[in-house]
Amino acid sequence: MANESFLARLKANAERYEEIKHLRDRVETAGSSYARASYRVHLDEATRDLSDQDLIVLCDRGNACFGGHVGFRSRDSVAVDVYTD
Repeated sequence: MANESFLARLKANAERYEEIKHLRDRVETAGSSYARASYRVHLDEATRDLSDQDLIVLCDRGNACFGGHVGFRSRDSVAVDVYTD
């Protein structure tokens, strides 16, 4: 059952990415470290209303199997960490 849940989440992430991948040009790589990749998403009318999960999926190009964290938000950008391990 746990494996089915994991696979369902991966499928949902991939499907959501297909819907929002046109926003990928708003994502900037900010660095990486062990088991984490960091990004900055530039906020505009199209990205401002994305959920935290949407931002993680957008940054990880639909994978996001290990999750992530949405951190500091400013008026025009948001920091997103994607867990890679």
